Amino acid sequence: MQNVQVKEGSSGTTVGKVKAVDADEGSNAVVYYSVPPEVSFSVDAMSGEIRTKTALDYEKQPLHVFVVTATDGGQEPRLATASVTVHVQDLDDELPMFRQTLYEAVVPENMPDFMVIQVKV
Repeated sequence: MQNVQVKEGSSGTTVGKVKAVDADEGSNAVVYYSVPPEVSFSVDAMSGEIRTKTALDYEKQPLHVFVVTATDGGQEPRLATASVTVHVQDLDDELPMFRQTLYEAVVPENMPDFMVIQVKV
């Protein structure tokens, strides 16, 4: 699977799909997918569809790399793995905040073009 992207802040969003092919017959040809439980993604065991489990935050972790395991249904299961890289797209989600809640200024009389006050956000 190539690199994929997902916007930050969305939970339950499909980011891609993996597909493994097994040339066996019967239950030996059935493929099941899994990911480690600690990753921020889930994979549908049958379809291979990968979704976000939680809302991702670009500022905390802009890149996620994990492994998807495909296991066949044989009595002695065989497995294969694929590495998945997900790039989180940054959104403008950081709200500006004033350093103070109240600002006061004194304005002299008869002073045109006088800067009253400058504040920082």
